[in-house]
Amino acid sequence: MILFDIAVEAFFFFISAVVIILLIGAAGLVFIILREVAWYVRKQNEKKMEEKDNADGSI
Repeated sequence: MILFDIAVEAFFFFISAVVIILLIGAAGLVFIILREVAWYVRKQNEKKMEEKDNADGSI
């Protein structure tokens, strides 16, 4: 029974390690997505400002 308890404890330790690694990966993925969204929004704002500058007739 002691060997079974050790095996169950090792299994849950392994599963918790896998879950922690997956959570870190998901957080990294969210960070990358947010960075790309911020870049896209910044580019859209630059394009909008450029169109506004061109709309008043200046070169």
